[in-house]
Amino acid sequence: MKIFRFTLGLFFTLVATVTFAQSFEAKVDGFYKDGKWYRVISGSLDYSKIAKDGWKDRLDKAKALGLNTITTNVFWNHHETVEGFFDFTTENRDLVQFLKLAKETGLSVILKAGPYINSTWEMGGLPAWLLQEDKVEFKTDNLVFMAYITRYINTLFSQIKDLQYANGGPIIMFELSDYDSSFGDETEFLTSIYYMYKDAGAVVPIFSNNNKFVAAFNKTGDTNLVGANTFSKKARKNFKLATNNEGSRYFASDFQVLPPTYLSQNKYTKLNIKQSKRDLRWMLRHKKSFNINPISASSKFGTSAGAIIKEEKFYPATIVDGHNALIKEDGTLTKEYKEIRRILSRYQNSEELPLRPMPNEDNQKGKGHTIYLKKNATLAEALVLAPLVSLETKTMEECGFNYNLIGYKTTLANKKRGTLTIDQPRDIAYIYLNGEYLGSMHRNKKHNRFKIPKVHGSNENELVIIIENLGRVSSGKEMSEKKGITNEVRFNGVKLLDWEIYPIPMNADFLETLPYAPNLIYMEPVIHTATFELKQLGDIYLDVLKWTSGIIVVNGHNLGRYQNHSVQNKIYCPKEFLNDGENVIYILDMGMEHLPSIFIKTKD
Repeated sequence: MKIFRFTLGLFFTLVATVTFAQSFEAKVDGFYKDGKWYRVISGSLDYSKIAKDGWKDRLDKAKALGLNTITTNVFWNHHETVEGFFDFTTENRDLVQFLKLAKETGLSVILKAGPYINSTWEMGGLPAWLLQEDKVEFKTDNLVFMAYITRYINTLFSQIKDLQYANGGPIIMFELSDYDSSFGDETEFLTSIYYMYKDAGAVVPIFSNNNKFVAAFNKTGDTNLVGANTFSKKARKNFKLATNNEGSRYFASDFQVLPPTYLSQNKYTKLNIKQSKRDLRWMLRHKKSFNINPISASSKFGTSAGAIIKEEKFYPATIVDGHNALIKEDGTLTKEYKEIRRILSRYQNSEELPLRPMPNEDNQKGKGHTIYLKKNATLAEALVLAPLVSLETKTMEECGFNYNLIGYKTTLANKKRGTLTIDQPRDIAYIYLNGEYLGSMHRNKKHNRFKIPKVHGSNENELVIIIENLGRVSSGKEMSEKKGITNEVRFNGVKLLDWEIYPIPMNADFLETLPYAPNLIYMEPVIHTATFELKQLGDIYLDVLKWTSGIIVVNGHNLGRYQNHSVQNKIYCPKEFLNDGENVIYILDMGMEHLPSIFIKTKD
């Protein structure tokens, strides 16, 4: 009798295990979750572009919008900024915590795990230190490149393998390294990445937006690879094209409602709510799964903003992504959010009804006031860290000084005037002679020569060239270009040698060491500083309309780059970066005519 009871108990345990095991599958007619047909209603929300304290707020608002899934990018260079040192724990790098919060909120997750993400993020997510290796060839089966990728994917999966849906977590799908047509045929590269995912422990479906590759790959017999559709409008037409090309019949992994924005533009693209609603209704009526990209505005803090090269011109991306998205950078909901919510509420999967109530908009905002920055140090005074001594100039990557600015110092051993030639400065060169600022040279200008005036009274003249890195290219063959002085410097045709090369990292430890004084010097690159107190602690915007171009750092947090005469006229600073009491601000600006001040705004 005891044996019978034990056997019966074991039988029911096994049945329960089989019956209630979690599964997410891609079949011919769509996705199936736990054996039932399932529509994925997703929105893009990057944890790396939101301060950690804001994660729960944005996830709650994504769920209340009517989403059942969020899609988030994993940027390799966000987690391995220094070769061999991975960070999955500090600040907004705590991916595991973000995934757990998503699950608690009732959201599944699509993880775009890279290694390459084609976006306005620097190098599409690839680390800058890869450029130290001349043997690395991006997006190929190059052995050196693939060895680094294998290490990255294995490390990533050691963090998230147990958080896949089949293992009880929120991750329902992975996207292979994003497609970039400028690299040509990526079949071998993407095939290798697919099997790296599998070997590392991927058990949920994997998709690619390279539908030619998907069709060819699935003919080999492995039918786990899902095709995905990418478009910005005309859903019906694009799904028809995808079906005809043996691509995705039911999944739009990137329904792009807002395009990337670059500093050269004079306005942000507005959300075409009429077109977006039309496309959404069509997809919902025809049982399509989709991902709205983006649902929230967010910030590429620090040095993470990328760039493009178009018609041989270099265009840096703005810090803010999705400026006119459904949710503002500070979490404010727009009227478009409410319109989209009404549509999504009618097409929920049965187990997800009814929608959660609209979230309370109680995001605390700071109070506006003006900060006067009365102390400064010139950029020429920023060569304070230990230099690297080199016979010839080296690039940022060769020196290991990968971000912000780099300084080069040598001597001109004569008093003659002459022509200074800087071969391929990337991206802006600021030139000094004996501490005096002479001017700048931008990579987009055709000339690379600069007139040096005659100097009296010295046989040894100190030449300093400081190069500003405006962001690495995000896609295409130009991703492999290096920063700093990328070739050589000549004076009157003679190559200059014997250099001291200085890092200028724009972090708190460096900025605190500079010799600030109340100097009235504004018409050259200057680092300004001030302390300020907030009358009420909360999210703020810093108005940069009166400034030229440069970088803002608040309490050691690099908020990123700004540029005048551009679309970006204010910089977002989340409450998490601020103190209840004294705060410190540093602004590197490239030259202005008046006493510098900056206004704190409380809303966008």
